Amino acid sequence: MNQQFYDLGFVDYTKNVPYKTNLADNFLRHENVKKALGINGSLVFEECSDLVGDILHEDVMKSVKYMVEYLMKKNKVLLYQGKFDLRDGVVSIEAERWIVNMRDRET
Repeated sequence: MNQQFYDLGFVDYTKNVPYKTNLADNFLRHENVKKALGINGSLVFEECSDLVGDILHEDVMKSVKYMVEYLMKKNKVLLYQGKFDLRDGVVSIEAERWIVNMRDRET
């Protein structure tokens, strides 16, 4: 396994291979997806943006549950849970319960 993938957190520990991040990248760059999510068409999705990384560095692994719940009341939100991520995996039982509870409240 190439060390750079471990350093960047691009490894699904259940498969011990790099993520196929190009699938999400391509999806999030489609104009119809941006439109469905209410994103300005001129904005370009960038995987692992240095700017975003610098801004959010101190927030890694902090709960943003209250922020996501607020956003979901007013916006369309795409949630991704990297529960098998080698570096930044979440506490999966708690996260799964939270996502299921939010989905149940919306229906």
